[in-house]
Amino acid sequence: MPYLMKVYVVGRDKPVYESERPDDVKKAVRAIDESLSKNQFVSFGMMGEEEVIVGSRNVTHIEITALQKE
Repeated sequence: MPYLMKVYVVGRDKPVYESERPDDVKKAVRAIDESLSKNQFVSFGMMGEEEVIVGSRNVTHIEITALQKE
């Protein structure tokens, strides 16, 4: 199921990264959780897009909202 992801960091009220993805939301949640708990730096975005690299200590929260297929 596609999803909308927003990444928030310390000191910012608005997300530093926001994107709609066609991937499976459950796989995305597992991958993000694992990356944030094991890595010091996490990359959001894909090649050819604006990529955002943040330190996992600076991430306050991530909103992931499943989108309904039309």
